[in-house]
Amino acid sequence: MEPEASTFALRRERNSAAFLNYLPEELVSSIFLSVIALERLLRHPDAYHHFEAPPAISSLFGITHICHRLRTIAIRLPFLWTTLNSRMPQDLVDLFVQRSAGLPFRVYFRVGRQLPVGSPLPVFSCINVSRIQELFLTITVDYHHHLLPHDNVLLPLSPTLTYLNLVREGFFSPRIQTPEIFPGRRNILVALAFSLQVTPPPRDYFPCLAHLRIAGMKHMDGSGTINSSDLLRLLANTPSLETLYVIEAEIVWDGMSPVTTTETVRLERLRVLCFYDQRLDAILNTLSCLALNPDMTLQLHRIRYLDSTTPQLATLPPLGELTHLEIASEGEHYHIRAFGPDCGVWFHFHSDFFSQVIHGANTSEDVLACMVDKLGPSLRRVHTLRIATDGHTHLIVSFLRRTSSLLPTLHTLLVASENADGLSFAAALGAALLPGEPPLSIPSPTLQKLHVQVYRPIARHAPIEWMLDTRVRLGHPIPEVLLSIGRRDEVFDTAPAGEHAEMNNVLSWDPRSDPFWLIETPYWPLYPPERDMDWLWGLPRLKWDSVCPVSSINSV
Repeated sequence: MEPEASTFALRRERNSAAFLNYLPEELVSSIFLSVIALERLLRHPDAYHHFEAPPAISSLFGITHICHRLRTIAIRLPFLWTTLNSRMPQDLVDLFVQRSAGLPFRVYFRVGRQLPVGSPLPVFSCINVSRIQELFLTITVDYHHHLLPHDNVLLPLSPTLTYLNLVREGFFSPRIQTPEIFPGRRNILVALAFSLQVTPPPRDYFPCLAHLRIAGMKHMDGSGTINSSDLLRLLANTPSLETLYVIEAEIVWDGMSPVTTTETVRLERLRVLCFYDQRLDAILNTLSCLALNPDMTLQLHRIRYLDSTTPQLATLPPLGELTHLEIASEGEHYHIRAFGPDCGVWFHFHSDFFSQVIHGANTSEDVLACMVDKLGPSLRRVHTLRIATDGHTHLIVSFLRRTSSLLPTLHTLLVASENADGLSFAAALGAALLPGEPPLSIPSPTLQKLHVQVYRPIARHAPIEWMLDTRVRLGHPIPEVLLSIGRRDEVFDTAPAGEHAEMNNVLSWDPRSDPFWLIETPYWPLYPPERDMDWLWGLPRLKWDSVCPVSSINSV
């Protein structure tokens, strides 16, 4: 008894001396939230589908045992006890049910050999199934049935389930062959994420579905493909759809010609559409079958193409007014980003290496130029253009001349290169902003601000100075010009009457800190994780001297 008494006294002394005893309860509650958020951030999602992994409860119980006060506060916070795992013993589930105070549950459940089809769900014996609103269902490698666990898992939840996540664990296991998730039942799903390794596109009618995420994987068994007819049928059954993300799911069309006979699917509520790792022709065929809201964000990431000639692109979906445009290139990756008050587009092309070797290095630029042309009607109000390249200066000339007629209100031009030779860069920029031969109209006649940033020294400024003086003589001066070389800024003052003045605010467009592109639903992000795909953001190492948020661009 004496050792136990001394241990109890020591524990009581430490509890009374803990600094957490003196923190306000609201602050302690925020600590719990931070721990949960940190644990969720550190859990690596599925390597291919980016689905959320089941949480561990060790951190929760660990923090509640630091001192008595933390435990007391944790017991009074019902939201801490609303996540269940199928591997939890029944007494622990009972504890969570008691402390959750009637809040809805999120359940992570694994279905395998240990749960044959038709057997009762263990969690159901402990709680009211109407409290389960989010279900993460993982089909394990030892699950060899060709049907989803309808009777014992899905059907009892159909009246109340709002989020369903279906993912398979392992490779080359048989795909479920079932046309419906809730056969013969109505559902109120708001969000559905499923892997094509688990099931083909379901044929249920989803009247309330707002968020849909489809993931595939390119395997020899074909489990990473989705037939275009199945995809369009699914979309036709989602009249309330607001966000759609198709990631690594190869859309298969019969024939490569544009679709002319498929009935149009109307998605008038859709505000964000994302395709990741898809063939260009498949994307265009799919878009041609959809009637979309002009005020939406269209993100096409890692678009792939193999043709040696510029594709005959169909008309892109009509978009609203765009005010900012960015063109970036780095190695095999090319980007077009543009946005306006209510809509935006982000096209990212990944040029096939062998196609570049066989057909030439300009294929990507030809496709990008064609895409810019298709955006033409939406670019009439663009006032800010940013061009960022790794080392190819011909991109500057080709795009500035091509976009001049498409951007009649261009006010600010930002040009940057990380590896280009300084003299070649200056020559390319000078040539791009002057009329060509024979004499043509001057490019970008409304240009008022020019910011140039390079990281290699420019030995001679003559091409840029000649361009500035010539524009003055032609009646189209650029009042504000700033040249940045590394960390050193240099202001041009070579034109008559001090036509050039320093720009006090250097504009920047960093997608990683741009809230316009960091779109998230309550269930998943709608952009590829930066930690997995740094190259996808375009020139991640290029930094402007000073950064202003996108929301302040209009005030400059």
